[in-house]
Amino acid sequence: MSIVGVQDELRRIPVAQLRHSVSSPRAQPDPAALERLKHWIARRGLLHPLLVRPVSRNEFEVVAGERRLLAAQQLGLTEIECRVRTYPDPENSREPLGDTFALEDALIENLVRENLGKLEESEAMLDLICLHIGEARGFVLERLSTMRYRARKGHNVVTLLEEDERILETFAALNLIGWQAFYTHRAPLLELPDEVKALIQGRTVNYAIGKRIARVFPEARATLIDQIAGGLRGRDLNLELDRLLEKPAQPEVWRRLERIRHALRGEIAPRITELVASLERELGLT
Repeated sequence: MSIVGVQDELRRIPVAQLRHSVSSPRAQPDPAALERLKHWIARRGLLHPLLVRPVSRNEFEVVAGERRLLAAQQLGLTEIECRVRTYPDPENSREPLGDTFALEDALIENLVRENLGKLEESEAMLDLICLHIGEARGFVLERLSTMRYRARKGHNVVTLLEEDERILETFAALNLIGWQAFYTHRAPLLELPDEVKALIQGRTVNYAIGKRIARVFPEARATLIDQIAGGLRGRDLNLELDRLLEKPAQPEVWRRLERIRHALRGEIAPRITELVASLERELGLT
């Protein structure tokens, strides 16, 4: 099936002419997985060509296949099979649509991979929605919060804006997870501190442990992450988390929570309700 305005050409391209994408949605590859990929490329060759796009006469940017390019470079391959895709960029367009289409292809290629972690998948899904509606992550999460609130109140139509409809269309097209399940179970993963996300993406800890680490106060968390880098794992890590999470909250935190309690009177906005629910999740109360 051909895509309107998109031209593909299968050809072999020197590795020296390929460059990694600066906007690749995939995190750093797992070293063990990269070694397995190199092993099979060395034995059987590249089974699937890279998807690239031309950026100059003799230079191509990788749209999909970052790990395969990295493996090829480490194996010392000089040439690699690629599918060169030329994206449409109408003259009357104010924006570089080729960049948008290329990013969309990269995000979708990520989402159909079987070995994609939940955090990476959630990041890619959210970025794809942002791309489709032209808004930032915060806007999308706020719209999902409002839609979720209306759904819980029994509204038959949970959408209010045109962007809400496009959010639902993207979820339906991906067919990976429902929008409500995404907001309930995946959005909390996206709110984790960056240093905790890095541990999860690097397969150093699982999601359950990552959530517990996120609940530790930042100063103690930094020390704990250093200990994890030094080899703290398993039962010892859980015991240390038990000790850190048993510490009473700082008095200043209690005073701030008391001010919030007094402010929560009368009509409560949907976003406030969801923020309280997020706080409850962080504290392990749900």
